[in-house]
Amino acid sequence: SKQVAFAERIARLKRREIPQQCFRDKVMMSRWIDGNKPR
Repeated sequence: SKQVAFAERIARLKRREIPQQCFRDKVMMSRWIDGNKPR
């Protein structure tokens, strides 16, 4: 999905892993993205 691709780009930028449960839960994923996206 587009959301996952976006999260993976952030994870690479921040050299950070995306928690596994985020892949199963869109709400958690968007929360992770909000917390980690570069300002």
